[in-house]
Amino acid sequence: MNNIHTVRSASTVTLGSLKATPVDVVTRPSAIAKRKAKRKTASARRSPGRMRGRQQPYMPIGILEAIRDSRSILEMKDNWDEEGSPGYTEATWNRAVQFIRENVRRLWQFKGAWVAPPRILPGPDGSIDIHWKLSKCELLINIPLDPEEPANYYGDAGAKDLIKGRLDTSSRNEWILMWLMR
Repeated sequence: MNNIHTVRSASTVTLGSLKATPVDVVTRPSAIAKRKAKRKTASARRSPGRMRGRQQPYMPIGILEAIRDSRSILEMKDNWDEEGSPGYTEATWNRAVQFIRENVRRLWQFKGAWVAPPRILPGPDGSIDIHWKLSKCELLINIPLDPEEPANYYGDAGAKDLIKGRLDTSSRNEWILMWLMR
């Protein structure tokens, strides 16, 4: 496991109705900091949905900005490309946003790390793509228009390290972000 620890500032940034604490410094934690982080993580596991006494934990500002900026996808109505493509629904966009928020939170709870913000893009046939591209790894998750249909994913971390498949977006899927961050 990587021994890098993120330290967040106490200041809060507000984007519309969303609040964020920006990540300021990356350091190597001391033994005391490791024990404190372990206790916080154990505490977060005991009380799902709560971290450090808050109902909704703060998100890194980059994630919130990516979500906010992606909302423009909803302006793309039917036949937006003049080739008959369907538009993008609020329900599909909400599924994509919920998937990101829940799994980014869970990654923080279990690993104590934030993932870089994804690109949230219009996909084929009214679906929405969530795309993370890191220096050594890439992950694409396609959230389909049909809420009953599972999402498709494809990850590439080199010739011998590929993953692909389908996943239920309403289930716990932080493992896929752990794969991305390893």
